[in-house]
Amino acid sequence: GSGKTSIVDMLTGILLPNSGHVFLDKTPFEEIALLQWRSKIGYVSQEHPIFSGTILSNVVGGNHFDNLENSDLTPVWEALELANMAEFVRNRPAGLKTNVGDSGAQLSGGQKQRLAIARELFRSPEVLILDEATSALDGDNELVIQQSITDLQNTITIIIIAHRLSTVRKVDKIFVLGGGTVKES
Repeated sequence: GSGKTSIVDMLTGILLPNSGHVFLDKTPFEEIALLQWRSKIGYVSQEHPIFSGTILSNVVGGNHFDNLENSDLTPVWEALELANMAEFVRNRPAGLKTNVGDSGAQLSGGQKQRLAIARELFRSPEVLILDEATSALDGDNELVIQQSITDLQNTITIIIIAHRLSTVRKVDKIFVLGGGTVKES
């Protein structure tokens, strides 16, 4: 209720501010080509969907699956590495063709989140938004995802929405919101 998700909605152009302005690199948001801007954003929420199928189909998405199945899978493995999911996949007998079950039923909560992050990283976003992406995870899984975030620093812009300070302890800048305003930074 403090405005965290509303800010992200403004950054993605889903929501326009009632007053004031949003700028992207000094350009007013009204002048930004929204579809082009949104194509540069990766977004992972707390309940990011995992699709029935394989690890590969979940990373590349249905539209690209047929084209990638028999081609160079380096970008898939790079995304899995960045999401700290590659070792898990390599240890599965079926590897990338491991079936994740209905809505990812064969995966733990942490594995689902890392797979969701890998899917977004596969798209090579310039901005990655993690909206409460670790809030439902236990401490061990949160640490693994924090390591993924640390590994991504200086490669893309990451915006993290979190309630726990432990989730954002290694970020460059923290804003504390309350009552619709920035309380601390």
